[in-house]
Amino acid sequence: MRAISILVIAGIFLGSLTLIGGESEESYDSIVIFRNDDVTTVDRGLRDLESIFEKENVPVTHSIIPSKVEDSQNYSETCGELRNLSSIAIHGYNHDGQEFKYSKWDEIEEKILRIDNFSEECLHGRPDIFVPPHNAMSSSARILLNESGFEVISADRKMAWQTGSVTVRENRTEFLEERPLELGQSSMLVDHWYTEPVQFENFSNIQSDFDQSVEDNEIHVQVLHYKALMENNKSEKLEGLIEYMKEEDVYFTSFGELVELFAEDSIRFDGDNWVIKK
Repeated sequence: MRAISILVIAGIFLGSLTLIGGESEESYDSIVIFRNDDVTTVDRGLRDLESIFEKENVPVTHSIIPSKVEDSQNYSETCGELRNLSSIAIHGYNHDGQEFKYSKWDEIEEKILRIDNFSEECLHGRPDIFVPPHNAMSSSARILLNESGFEVISADRKMAWQTGSVTVRENRTEFLEERPLELGQSSMLVDHWYTEPVQFENFSNIQSDFDQSVEDNEIHVQVLHYKALMENNKSEKLEGLIEYMKEEDVYFTSFGELVELFAEDSIRFDGDNWVIKK
């Protein structure tokens, strides 16, 4: 199995507890992962966002655009600050449209090589999570990203177990040995990008997306873009959403911790709940 190098922060436990042979198991209706896209530097807006998640004791994974970081005037300083973020992912290479959907095979190979070089030089190790721009990928990109060793792909595709449509009881580690975990986007805070200012999704619709994930026992991947959120003074929308989610029986985690749970065979879906062994 490939090595896991992603930074991990602890999940939040709100579910029911069962003790089995000295070990504890907790059951949840849904699992929630927050994904923050389009990170290019650690500015005041990103620090403020981190503070919200720290205050709420909820993990968040930041998706970094390598080429934008490489163009930074304070490259070395920016790299050091990015390494100190709680959890990080790679968000394409240059975020040039749907670059991992329409690029040719050799172009994708070149982009992955550049991602690897950037990760070693700037991040001192490549994150195991890949987020393609606009959640768009070709079958060729999936093959190459799988071969390159990414543990998680968060795009437009959801594996059946993410949606709670199959029962996952045994051999969870086989998922990691065969291919990346595909954890697709469930909901996004921004609705329309091409307006000034950007338009945010109606809060009731975001709540409905989450409610549906809970009802379906789905792993809910909530996507946000910190620059749009902070520059438009919409942080209260995020805080309200987190508080709304906390009213349900859900487990907040990061992509990295979820990979570790699978690797340790410490998570299963039994048809009614997600059960996590601690």
